[in-house]
Amino acid sequence: MQLRTESLAAIFTSAIMVIGGAWVCAKPPLQTPALTNQANANQQEQVQSEPERVDDTQLYMDAKLANSQKVLAGLVTEDFVKIRDSARQLKKIAEAAHWPRSVDEVYQHYSVSFRRQCDKLAEHAEREDLQAAHYTYLHMSTTCIDCHGYVRSRFRIEKPAKGGPVKLIPTQWDGPTRRKHGPQPDDDDLDG
Repeated sequence: MQLRTESLAAIFTSAIMVIGGAWVCAKPPLQTPALTNQANANQQEQVQSEPERVDDTQLYMDAKLANSQKVLAGLVTEDFVKIRDSARQLKKIAEAAHWPRSVDEVYQHYSVSFRRQCDKLAEHAEREDLQAAHYTYLHMSTTCIDCHGYVRSRFRIEKPAKGGPVKLIPTQWDGPTRRKHGPQPDDDDLDG
């Protein structure tokens, strides 16, 4: 009983931290009338100059975020079906055929690790192992944050042709054996 209470306390604490971080990031900046008027003018100018295009990458990322939040809700409420189903959805999204892929080995490592963690999360939910699901979720979140940091530091996104795919372009080349971010291909497998 003590272990279960500690697990629930850890999950609750994690949930509060994630929700608090999301709230801080989503909080709109302080707006003055001058800034609001300028922003509205800029937005109207942009709408008139180019048609709105839906970015597939953003749709995928939004879907991944929504399913990640469902996993968190499932962890907090001990809804193992929600955890399992959301983990499976996360893996399906990650495996989508037209998801932008990079030939970069470090990015591929993050991608494989994420999909593996989705499988583990679904397995833990099937066994109703709350503590294992909790730790796998934390590891998966860390993988996401690290991968996004790596992509931001390593690539810039080429403006896609109308209706075309997003292309990642390396901003530097360190050669095949030297990297500044992320795990090395010969690192021990942290997934266990």
